[in-house]
Amino acid sequence: MNACVTFSLDPCAWITDLPNGDVQIRDGERALAIPRASGGIRRALHTLADQGGSDDYLSAIVEESDGSVMLPHWYYYLEQLGSLCFIRYSVCDGGDPVVQLIPVSPFFRLAPVELPLVGSYALSRFAYVRRTGRVLALESPLSLSRVEINDSRSGAIIMQLCEMRTVGDLEKANPDMDASCIRSLLWLLHCAGMLTEASGEGRTSEDDDVSLEHWDFSDLLFHSRSRSGRHDNPVGPTYRFQDEYPALPAVKSPMSQDFIELSPINLEPLKSADVPFTRVFEERRSVRDYGMLPMTADQLSEFLFRVARITDAESNDGVRVPYEISQRPYPSGGACYALELYLLVNRCQGIPRGCYHYGPDHHRLEVLPDQNQYIDQLLARARAAMGGKTTPDVLVILAARFRRVSWKYQSVSYSLILKEVGVLFQSMYLVATAMKLAPCALGGGDSELFGRAIGTEFHDETSVGEFALGSQPDELQPCSVAL
Repeated sequence: MNACVTFSLDPCAWITDLPNGDVQIRDGERALAIPRASGGIRRALHTLADQGGSDDYLSAIVEESDGSVMLPHWYYYLEQLGSLCFIRYSVCDGGDPVVQLIPVSPFFRLAPVELPLVGSYALSRFAYVRRTGRVLALESPLSLSRVEINDSRSGAIIMQLCEMRTVGDLEKANPDMDASCIRSLLWLLHCAGMLTEASGEGRTSEDDDVSLEHWDFSDLLFHSRSRSGRHDNPVGPTYRFQDEYPALPAVKSPMSQDFIELSPINLEPLKSADVPFTRVFEERRSVRDYGMLPMTADQLSEFLFRVARITDAESNDGVRVPYEISQRPYPSGGACYALELYLLVNRCQGIPRGCYHYGPDHHRLEVLPDQNQYIDQLLARARAAMGGKTTPDVLVILAARFRRVSWKYQSVSYSLILKEVGVLFQSMYLVATAMKLAPCALGGGDSELFGRAIGTEFHDETSVGEFALGSQPDELQPCSVAL
């Protein structure tokens, strides 16, 4: 084990000496009980909690009090503490930590061997630095830990590792830090999965990993942070803002007092006369061409009613449901229903060209201010996303009120929103197919442009999905690519 690395107990954990001789280490749900702890192990645990120490130093405390016979027991309990993420690992220079490694997964283990001194190293392209509280943290979706930067000298070394460096290069460039500390720092970064090694001809070990090469940084980071396993953030319905801010209402307030009332829809005849589900499911495809005549206002009304209306609502009772919820024809995590539907109407019989917000509670279109320059740009981007041949008759933009989900959920809130986009897309496809309309989900859109068109803040409410809709071509051509 690296002699310059010290072990310490998570400051949030506490040690309790029980009357029966047991020792308990606990932090919330994490706990480890050591039955009939020997004097040496007890002293080593309290040293770990007070000032910490190197592996050799802590082992010497146990051996001095209990003899070498108790060292295997000590190593076993140290391993158990590590698997519970109770241990932090620091590189110190002059007694002060320059970096500290904090495990975030029970599967984290320190590397058993030293880092070779002859190689060249650089930061992983997946590593990034951000502020957490009062410190800077180096993190990576490839890592089972994070590294806190406690000293400007260690920050300078991490900056220098933006390009390939040998250990000797770093020692020469940083004469104000002891050489052994620099090597320990590199070793700890290697243990954290933050380093990549030169593999020859300008390539790195990451470049030689075909699976990693296929990942973009943002995609891998989102994947790792929206699921448990590679971070220690709270996950799920934590209601972290319940005592600070009210939850957003289940239905967004009307955005305009100028409405277009949509025709009422009677679903009863459809229940018996609608196209069979299997036929709809099998015939679903993306259609990027439209008929000579545009779709009608009645068709748009039926489409919106079938996919997005509010079917039921429940108020905040302060007990079972601490926020307003609604029910709609598609599922949503926690019945939050964060998605809002905005329609850019290019051509539709009975509805003027323009921008609208769908009111799912009253089944109507709210007329939004005329922003032709933005509407034209958004429609042009949709046209390009569809192959550049046809402008959508109607572009349905799905926007998310993010706080509607993040008020309740933590870490997974954006992931839940995207899943909601997916199930709504499928519902829109199936309904459009049953109605003999031309549906096509788009692969992306411009969230900044949408925010300027609607007048919303990017971080508060903006677009997360786009869906083109129109009349079916006079002679439906098979689509070569199904989205």
